[in-house]
Amino acid sequence: MTLWFSDLGVKDPLKSAKAFAYIIRQLQEKELPFMISGGLAARCYGATRPLADVDIAVDFAHDKATEFFDSIKNLSRGYTKYKDESWDVPIHIFDYLGQGFDIFDTENCFIFDKAGNKWRKLTHDFSLIEKIGIDGIEVPVISRRALLQYKKMIDRDVDRTDVEEIEKLMQA
Repeated sequence: MTLWFSDLGVKDPLKSAKAFAYIIRQLQEKELPFMISGGLAARCYGATRPLADVDIAVDFAHDKATEFFDSIKNLSRGYTKYKDESWDVPIHIFDYLGQGFDIFDTENCFIFDKAGNKWRKLTHDFSLIEKIGIDGIEVPVISRRALLQYKKMIDRDVDRTDVEEIEKLMQA
C-alpha cells in the first residue's frame, strides 16, 4: 500500500511530498528511530480528513537526536513543552515548503484519558510499527491498534471521526 500526498488534502502536494522526503531522509541518515503518528497515520489506515501537519514520534534522548535537530534547525519554528486539554509533550515545530511537522518526544509524551479522567503516559513501542509507503518512501507508522487506543482515550471530535472511519474499514 502506498499513500500519496496528492490524496491527503494538502495545499501543495508536490511541495509537501518534497518536504516529507527531506525530513524522512534526515531521520534515516542519522539512524534515529522514529514513527509516523497522528493524522498521517490515521490516513494510512483509512481516515479521510485533510492532513493538517505531519506528526513524527522521536526519542529526544537518543544519541542521534541532537545531530538530527541540528541538521534541520533552519526549518524550526521553535521548541516548546506543548500542553492543552489532550496533550502534554515536548515538541519541535518545523515548517518546510509550507508543510508543517510536529516532532515530539516519545519518552515524555502524555495524553489525557477522558474516560479515566487522568493523564497517562503514551508509550511508543518501536517493535510494533507497521511499514507503509508514503509518496514512494517506506516509513515506520504507529501500529493501528496503538493509534486507535490513544485516539479513543483522547476522544476529541477528530479522533472520534478517525476511529469510526478506520474501524469501519476494518469490518469491511
